[in-house]
Amino acid sequence: MNAKLKGKRVVFRDSDFVTAQSCNPPHPDLDCVAVAIKDGVVAVRSTHDKNKRTVRFHKEEWQNFLSAVRAGGFNI
Repeated sequence: MNAKLKGKRVVFRDSDFVTAQSCNPPHPDLDCVAVAIKDGVVAVRSTHDKNKRTVRFHKEEWQNFLSAVRAGGFNI
């Protein structure tokens, strides 16, 4: 777990998660991520994971990641 989030307990419900418009309605052939933001914590999970495991980030980390993606910082 991220050191910044250690000890911070934020509970996410299924209804907190959103996906990109292109992933709605859900389709078994689309690989999408669902994202929820609450109390400065961002939770990310795959829409295909039946166990609904999440990866959590501090909101600032998530914003830095998105900025890097938008700036072409990843070869994807």
